[in-house]
Amino acid sequence: MARDTLGLRMDGSITFPSFNKATGLLWALIKALSSEIGDGTPITWRLTDLSKSSATLTLTAETTHIDVAERIVHAYANVASALAFHQPIPYSRKVSQTAQALSQLLDGDVTALHFTTDFGSVPVTEPVGSRRQRQRTQAWGTVDGMLETITSHSRLAFTLYESHFGYGVLCIVRQDQEQTMLDHWRKLVRVSGLVIRDAQRGHPLEIRQISDVHELSLSEPDDYRTAAGILDLKGEAPEVLIRRLRDASP
Repeated sequence: MARDTLGLRMDGSITFPSFNKATGLLWALIKALSSEIGDGTPITWRLTDLSKSSATLTLTAETTHIDVAERIVHAYANVASALAFHQPIPYSRKVSQTAQALSQLLDGDVTALHFTTDFGSVPVTEPVGSRRQRQRTQAWGTVDGMLETITSHSRLAFTLYESHFGYGVLCIVRQDQEQTMLDHWRKLVRVSGLVIRDAQRGHPLEIRQISDVHELSLSEPDDYRTAAGILDLKGEAPEVLIRRLRDASP
């Protein structure tokens, strides 16, 4: 199966100017990678999906040189991983500058950029290469959410879609935890470790030094019927007790 698809998804309060700027920088990044890796190979990048509700666009390569297109897609995934882990981008200066400019769209309203390929999705949650990088805090704790995208680019990690804020949280794990990740894929889990948060907004950005990942049980629709109150009504209906208390003499 050809791996010739790449895309970008934006989270947050997206305006048309920010989305327009993102598409321009995305196209500049693709052209820079194509020039460096494709060496003039003719490739048409066809828009195959566009969703306004989640500010998502997907491009698929049309070319007889599918191997070149796959190398470009792989390079795009590598760029995303380098941005996410704050590592040097292993390509030309033009590629690096364009990728960093794309990350700098993260301004508080745009909360995350998801670089998607056939290999998976890599979330970038803070700007790279600028002096206005977000202040971050860290503390040991837990985060609940849905374990989804697993990636092994640069280092082993997965994306946790956090239950309260809905943001993608990058979780970095050890090689010996890979099977645990696979066992809990697309399940509601609680992740324990060093939680790194946006100091201003408070939402989690990353979890490192993960000590535990375990599945959380989902409530059944009628579970509320088994909830126990703090008062023993001794078989008396609540409305009867309330009426008796209301009518009682002082």
